[in-house]
Amino acid sequence: MIKVLIVDDERMIKMSMRSVIETEAEGFVVVAEADDGRQAIDLAEYHQPDIIITDIRMSMMDGLALIHELRERDSQAEFIIVSGYADFEYARTALRYHVTDYLLKPINYEQLLSVLNTIKLRLSQGDSNNTSWDKWVLDSKIYAEQAAKAIWNIREGELCAELERIKADIQAEESGDVSYVVKKYLCYFSSFCEQMELVSQNSIVLSSDVDWDPMSDSLAIYEHIRAFMSDLAESVRATRMALSQRYMMRDVLAYIEQHLSDPNLSLKDAADYCGLSANYFGSLFKKATGDSFLQYLTEIRINRAKSLLQQPFAKVYEIGLIVGFEDYSHFSKIFKKQTGFSPTAYRKSADFLACIYDGK
Repeated sequence: MIKVLIVDDERMIKMSMRSVIETEAEGFVVVAEADDGRQAIDLAEYHQPDIIITDIRMSMMDGLALIHELRERDSQAEFIIVSGYADFEYARTALRYHVTDYLLKPINYEQLLSVLNTIKLRLSQGDSNNTSWDKWVLDSKIYAEQAAKAIWNIREGELCAELERIKADIQAEESGDVSYVVKKYLCYFSSFCEQMELVSQNSIVLSSDVDWDPMSDSLAIYEHIRAFMSDLAESVRATRMALSQRYMMRDVLAYIEQHLSDPNLSLKDAADYCGLSANYFGSLFKKATGDSFLQYLTEIRINRAKSLLQQPFAKVYEIGLIVGFEDYSHFSKIFKKQTGFSPTAYRKSADFLACIYDGK
């Protein structure tokens, strides 16, 4: 079993993480929980956990001090940091201590399980014999998947955190071989393109072909990735917003049809149905249909009335009620304005035309 130590000063977070790990992550056991870094050091010395999941901000000793102290004691544990986005600057420091991953609160447990399973795979393959490159290939797939999901699901905070992680990682490599940074992020970028196709179910197909100069400034690589992901996120947002608006309009038009007989049906009712303000909904509605809400409502009411007037046994005033006019004189006035006929005259003209058509 892979041993896990959870370090967090929030009791409910520890409880929920333990529950998820022990019920949904096969092959893992939570050996202990700690409220702060100082308590965690003693527990880590005793239990020798394979993985330590820690918050950053805690009393007595914070998460970074804990990681530093255990690394000084030659701990080989994998560290996963969970903390708020505002604390991401702290995570830059954690990169020097070879932290495995950084997850934002509130914790996405699907991501946590993905990270744990990747660690499990690495440990089962004998990580002590793996090169740092092998570890990066596995880790980059996790990072790339998280970035793709953040973009596809329009989770801006998670995308910002991933871009910050990339920037911090590249800055940490600045004094080294730039060609290695190029190699790392070509691998990452390729995984990202693959993951983007998967999460979008092939509605987004990207080319992973890039031309990064191995001798260029390594931060130019970050800027390329940042610009690419930001532009892609904006494109996804615009596309999905357009789709969302189309679905919304389809639903609201059906809502109008269903409530056509309600004389009090209003723009505000339709806006409330969509969860939007009346002004914003009104502008979206006109853009989608070419008519104001009242124009559209009046038109479909009169069209419905015209259809009903061709049924000989329906009374004219009842038809007015069916299509949402409580007052017959108002119904007659609006009908004549739209068609040039009163309802009764329209029915007679419709009957006359039917007779001609039938050859009577």
